[in-house]
Amino acid sequence: MRIGIGLILLLCISACGGPKYVVKYHYLPPTEAEGRACLKKCDEDFLRCEKRCEEKEEACQREARQQASRLYQKLLEAYQEEVKAYRERLSLYRQELVHWNEDYRRLYEEYLFFKKACKKEKDDYACKRRRELERSLKSLEDEKPSPPKEPQPPKLEEIQRELAASCKQDCRCQKNYDHCFLQCGGKIIPERFCLEGCSQGSKSP
Repeated sequence: MRIGIGLILLLCISACGGPKYVVKYHYLPPTEAEGRACLKKCDEDFLRCEKRCEEKEEACQREARQQASRLYQKLLEAYQEEVKAYRERLSLYRQELVHWNEDYRRLYEEYLFFKKACKKEKDDYACKRRRELERSLKSLEDEKPSPPKEPQPPKLEEIQRELAASCKQDCRCQKNYDHCFLQCGGKIIPERFCLEGCSQGSKSP
């Protein structure tokens, strides 16, 4: 919707740690009849531009939804195949983990035996074997099987949102209106106001 005569909020300027400002614009229309007639055409052109822009975006959104639906079906089929492969990898992982736990438990029990013998009897062989088993346990810990990553199902809403994002376009309706407004003899006067972090009573023109 066009913001016409009066004040228009354009942007906030915030410096790092500094005051925050807002820039507003005064739209001063021409006083003569010819200029006012000219502004009527600006208004009509603006409304047509807005309508075309909205229609274009709506068509783009419809196409995005259709594309998202087709893409979702393809991704869903691929996901179902990934789930099958994941279940196979998960079954293999569980088998490997059982074997790993058995090997680790066996080594750890042997390690505790020689650790105790080394400490109690100060036997050279027992102490040497304890160090060997410590290294074997560390190596085995590094080789512990990792669970497969579970695939995530596609989300239709996310696909639609990504595809629809490109539908947002600047049709330059307001910029064209401003240019037309000036061509008709109107004036657009910017004015800056401090909103936050200002010195008391400050208002920057």
